[in-house]
This record gives sequence, C-alpha cells and structure tokens, in this order.
Amino acid sequence: MTLFSFAWVFVFCLFWRAAGGRTGGVWALLFGFCVALLQRFAGSFVYAGDFGFLRWISSFVDLVVFPVLLPLGICFLFLVFNVFSDSLDMTNFLLVWLIPCSVFRALGLESHPAPMEAVFVPLLWTSLAVGMPFFIRMGGELYGFRSALAIAACAALPLAGITAYWAFFGHRLFLAYALAGLTVLPMFSTMTIYVIKAEKHG
Repeated sequence: MTLFSFAWVFVFCLFWRAAGGRTGGVWALLFGFCVALLQRFAGSFVYAGDFGFLRWISSFVDLVVFPVLLPLGICFLFLVFNVFSDSLDMTNFLLVWLIPCSVFRALGLESHPAPMEAVFVPLLWTSLAVGMPFFIRMGGELYGFRSALAIAACAALPLAGITAYWAFFGHRLFLAYALAGLTVLPMFSTMTIYVIKAEKHG
C-alpha cells in the first residue's frame, strides 16, 4: 500500500499527460517540491484532536483538500496574468504539483499504513485534481443556471471528499462510501472518455 501511495499520482499524471496538455509542468513540479519540503519539516498546521469538527478541519488543511486548492489557486494566477497563454492545462498542473507531495507523504508513512492513509488520500487528490477543473471548465462554457450549477459542483466536490475521509475515520461507512463515490465519479468518467477516444483514434 505504501507503493500505491508513492506511485499513484505519478502514474495517473503520466496517463493524463498522454491525453492532454503539458504546459507549466516544470513550474508545478518546482512549487510542489518546495511546498512538500516545507510541510515535511513544518508538520501539521492544525491540531487534529479526536473525532469531530476539529478532525475535519485538520484533514481539510493538512491532508486532503488544501494540498489541491493551493496549486489550483496558483494556476488561476498564472491564467489571470497569462503566464502560459491559453495552453496551460489546469489538471496537468495540479497533478504535477502533487507528485512531490505524494512522494514526501509516502516516505513519512508507517511501514504498514492503513488503507485510508495509503490508498484513499492519493485517490482523493487525483479525484479533486481532475474533478474541480472539469466543473470549472463547464462553468465557463455554460450559461445561466447550468453555469452556476457547475460552479456549485466544483465547490461541493472537495467538501464531499473531505467529509468522506472524515466519515471513514469515524466508521460511518454508508456516508463515507456514498460521498467517496460522488468524489471519484468525475475522475473515472473522464478517464473512461479518454480511453474511448484513444481507442477510436487507434
């Protein structure tokens, strides 16, 4: 399971790069390495405490959501200031950023980590890295109520992911599996679409 935690983001990034844009990867890797190194030495920013709202906040900031929101914000800045023109692929930027984060995190895991830590967290990272840009693109392409619905889905996705992690931690399995399914659905749907397109093009 430690191997999965170490390699999943990198392998998924290779899949994505084979299917989409590549611009901005060097900057994403550099920033991701610096942030991962900082967190490695700084440790947790929020005290986790016992199961409850404080655990939810701690997991949001230190583990599941903020590691994806930070590169998403940096990517928005690059797009606003036209650093890479219109060729910057948001999902690729997030995935490349998360590679050093996943490596440093895997190195810090115990020899026999729990599946939730070694498997579920990397899955959540890639799910958010694919799903949030997907809904952002939809929000920009659609109009009116449908655009607002896509933006709302983008905001709801990380909340569903962190609550799924929180529910697994508290052994609320029905809620955990339901929210986990909603979180990973956009990622697996996108992967399926890319595979179908690749098969059609030979």
